[in-house]
Amino acid sequence: GSVGTAGTVSAGLGNYGIAGAYGDPPILSDGISGNLIYNPGTGGNSTLDTCGAYNTVSGSVYAGISVTYTLDTSTAVNGFDLTNIVVYGGWGDNTQNEQLYEVLYSTVSAPTTFIPLTGWVDYLPTDTTGYQSATRTTLTPAAGTLARNVYAVEINFNSQNPIPKNRYSGYSEIIVAGQVAPARPIVTQDISPAAAEDVVGGSLTLAPAFVNASTYQWLKNGTNLPFATSATLTLANLKLTDAATNGGYSLVAFNANGSNVSSSCTVYVDPAPTATNNVVTAFAYQSSSASGFGPTWDPSLLGSSLIAGQGTPAGGADTAANFLAGGDEAAGLSVLTDGSYGTFTSDGSHPAFAAAGYGAGNYVIYTLGSEPNGYDVTNIQVAGGWNDFGRDSQYYTIEYSTVAQPDMFIPLVSVANNLSTGNGKAAPSASVPTAVRGTFTPASGVLASNVYAIQFNFEFPHGVPNGYSGYSEISVFGSASATAPAAGPVITTVHDTNNPSVLTLATPNLLANQLPSSFGAGVFTDEGCNVTNLTDGKIGSGATYAASCGADGTAVPWIVFTPTNNGSWNLSNIVVYTMWNDYGRCGQFYNVSYATTSNPSLFLPLVSVGYDPFVPEDGTHSANQVQIAPPAGQSLLASNVVAVKFDFTPEGALNYGWSGYTEIVLQGTNLPSTVVVAPTISSTYTSGGNLIVKGAGGTPGAGYTWLSTTNLAAPIIWTTNSTGNLDGSGAFSNSIPIGSNPATFFRLRLP
Repeated sequence: GSVGTAGTVSAGLGNYGIAGAYGDPPILSDGISGNLIYNPGTGGNSTLDTCGAYNTVSGSVYAGISVTYTLDTSTAVNGFDLTNIVVYGGWGDNTQNEQLYEVLYSTVSAPTTFIPLTGWVDYLPTDTTGYQSATRTTLTPAAGTLARNVYAVEINFNSQNPIPKNRYSGYSEIIVAGQVAPARPIVTQDISPAAAEDVVGGSLTLAPAFVNASTYQWLKNGTNLPFATSATLTLANLKLTDAATNGGYSLVAFNANGSNVSSSCTVYVDPAPTATNNVVTAFAYQSSSASGFGPTWDPSLLGSSLIAGQGTPAGGADTAANFLAGGDEAAGLSVLTDGSYGTFTSDGSHPAFAAAGYGAGNYVIYTLGSEPNGYDVTNIQVAGGWNDFGRDSQYYTIEYSTVAQPDMFIPLVSVANNLSTGNGKAAPSASVPTAVRGTFTPASGVLASNVYAIQFNFEFPHGVPNGYSGYSEISVFGSASATAPAAGPVITTVHDTNNPSVLTLATPNLLANQLPSSFGAGVFTDEGCNVTNLTDGKIGSGATYAASCGADGTAVPWIVFTPTNNGSWNLSNIVVYTMWNDYGRCGQFYNVSYATTSNPSLFLPLVSVGYDPFVPEDGTHSANQVQIAPPAGQSLLASNVVAVKFDFTPEGALNYGWSGYTEIVLQGTNLPSTVVVAPTISSTYTSGGNLIVKGAGGTPGAGYTWLSTTNLAAPIIWTTNSTGNLDGSGAFSNSIPIGSNPATFFRLRLP
């Protein structure tokens, strides 16, 4: 029987009485199909209502755009099962006789959430006579029912593509037929998310909710999933075979009266990522259009984050910028460590998110605690999202400092994950809320040791869509470091925003007017810079005084300096300067290593530098000085140094990829050449069973070794016979016993 006349009707905007029509939406469910009078040129009839599309051209509503029927569920607590829908219409001529509408419905479990039942139903009669025209469309299910547990039905006439003929039509009656739904299971919360993506080894939880359910069965791509008979499905330690893209995962609930099924969740599983510099970067995505959607990632561990509850980052934040995002009504910094991934709203506000990026909050710094040795960081998570794909990308660089150098931030990893270009198969490019989580773990060991603070720099890399993104939770996991950091060089920094800078050049410089002996593929001349500026004894702001060194693929990525006298250095101090007329090229990011006379081809690590104080993006001058001095109680950084290397690739995407280095100063002492000159053998003869060998002209005091063998067949095995030192004039004289074997061969080795 019909349920269309029960309950109440509410009409959308518009004029339902155009051209003499009745104009009162309740007549569409009065039980009378009406009659038509031939009325060419006007066509209106008092038994019709006019319904159609909003006039986007004029900016006004042209006809009634929708009617919604709330069914009387006072004696049908489970709602109604719809069996068919019939729509009658017509007009007094053939001008307004098209039927064009869509049907939506809500259920008793979610009365205000409307689900599409049909696409656009479009029926345009073929009528060339111009006489009055009556129309009828009937919607019936191919099997079963049209919809179950229905609470309300909406007929929406507001089609903009296509637009109905002459923009509106006449309608006379709408019949919604069905029967009282039995007390079968009812979905009270549909499956969440609707689409999900993670990597091998990840985890996913799916949990729709039903009432009146006694048993359950999960389906994968429409087929029963063995042993999956609980209300919640958790796919732990994901495998590639857990993907479900041909129907997805859904849950069927049963009771004695029947069954009901949730919507499905499409699941994508990606291969495990490979590590870069020992960091494994993995992204997970979840999306859904359901009201109140929130990601189903397990939040139980968020409370154990080393930065949990730091509503105001203890290390500081970019308070000059706007983490609230103005009209987007974000919640600001407090949500980033509140222990929740948050939920999405449908009213345009974003109370679960902070806005961060080049056009919003630029950075946050979290200190990890009070442990004297700092912390070993094993896992970092950054979660975010937005109610569409406009601000759900992730762009940032993670840096850390140690207890040895709390103000020196070393880049760990940079992220530029642009969802608007298709990254993430479960991140649709439409107005659908999407949650994103980046996870950073070590391939082996830990991400970083003895950590004092973690900095999230949302300014670099540049390129985040629309200027900023939404972030809902940042977590840092690890434990107290068991040992103190190894004693290393003492780094002191100076930052100056004066122009000209008050910094003064350290002197003397072992590198004065010396060019690098070798360097990586790139140019020192970006924006007018020059390599001679590195050691010309002048410091100043901008390209006139600088050389371009960095990691953008254009600037020079590394340089090596060697002594010019074929000798070596005892290094006591290194001082490096960067200066620029704005914040853009003033950072210092590099690893310093050195080689010694004992192994000139082996570079030993000395120190890593990451220094780039945040400067307002207003053209403020910025100058940085970094001084590297010996560890406490020592007088030298390194001795017998034959090469010093600066590797600038740690800059990554920071500071636009390269910085302007205006001077590099090495201080210490020059050591003379340590090349050993071999003596010339002047005479050999035998005497008393000994071999007498004499020579001269070698390096005074140099050590030497006599080697001997009795067989010159390969491989030759030499053994040490005797050792000694050249005298003060570089001469030697040896008496070496020959022994009983006359076939003995001798070789002199220096040193």
